[in-house]
Amino acid sequence: MENELNVDDFRRPWENDRMWNLRKQFILRNCSKMIKSRLICLSNVLVNIVVLGAGYDSQLTQEVMKMAGNLVEQYRKPIQQEAETILKPKKHQDDSVSGPPTKRSRTDYDEYKPDYSKLQEPAIYAKQSMLYSLRAQLSILTSNGNPMQKFNSVCNTVKCVWRVHLTDTMCTLMVDDVVVATQLYWSDEFQAKMDACSTAADILSREVLEVRRIGGGYELYTARGPNQLLESPQVWRLTSLSKALLCLKDHFLHHCSSKWRDEPLRSMHAACKQYKLCYREHRVKDVDLSEKIIATISDVFIYEVKMRTDRNRHEDANASNRLCTKAIECLMRMPLQNPLIEHRNGELSIRYE
Repeated sequence: MENELNVDDFRRPWENDRMWNLRKQFILRNCSKMIKSRLICLSNVLVNIVVLGAGYDSQLTQEVMKMAGNLVEQYRKPIQQEAETILKPKKHQDDSVSGPPTKRSRTDYDEYKPDYSKLQEPAIYAKQSMLYSLRAQLSILTSNGNPMQKFNSVCNTVKCVWRVHLTDTMCTLMVDDVVVATQLYWSDEFQAKMDACSTAADILSREVLEVRRIGGGYELYTARGPNQLLESPQVWRLTSLSKALLCLKDHFLHHCSSKWRDEPLRSMHAACKQYKLCYREHRVKDVDLSEKIIATISDVFIYEVKMRTDRNRHEDANASNRLCTKAIECLMRMPLQNPLIEHRNGELSIRYE
């Protein structure tokens, strides 16, 4: 029957062996009772309930659990035994030895490193399971509402807490103590939270979710497929930065050209302030008697000019205005898709059409 159904073809790339074995046994047990498409759907529901903690209609839940029989107990029993083994305190090898532990026994990390790493796995596994539960709830969410209302609804169902931390320029969304997304805070506070919830929903819909301990906290790394490179939450900063720069481009495209050309620096600073961006000029000494003046917006390279170092104050002011004018013209040449280039050294620059 297994060969007839080709059960292994239904395994999803992100499923571990335990999850797949539960779903596989469920399919094999009930393959003669219903059509294949419904059986596969109910097997996914079983994994979402048992492994990811998702909630469904009570009638559907009872039907699935009745079809599963003792498979749920067979799935949970080895996990419980493993947890008890890890958390069970170890007896001293020599009970006759009394007195306080030595300094070496208290400070030698390498001696206890394997046990230490094992104790971290249940915490990471629990956080990862919680995020998979969020994904399961988001996939079946049918209620209308804005992104913040929807995200708040699924977090209440999974019983986790989401929060947004706003600084002068950055917005970070966390679920419990896991950083999910970090992006540019370029609009008003309410809209920033809406954008963060929308981004978090997109991140959680990805196929691969992996929680990692970074420093003293946790971060969510994601990928669209099993063979793709995992991306950190900080990668979403480029998405929001691209969005802000495109808004800046539209601002100057719809602004009267004569106005910003008369006072390019003043116009640039006013527009950047509106979109939580920062325009700066960096002066770098070059060979001979010259220096480079580099224009950046929020650390993104825009344009540069070369000037003599022995210029007077009037020439210096004109150079800044010419540089800013060129920077605005470069912004207008940005494409709508993938406007930023990230170089190997980590520097960013804009792409030209």
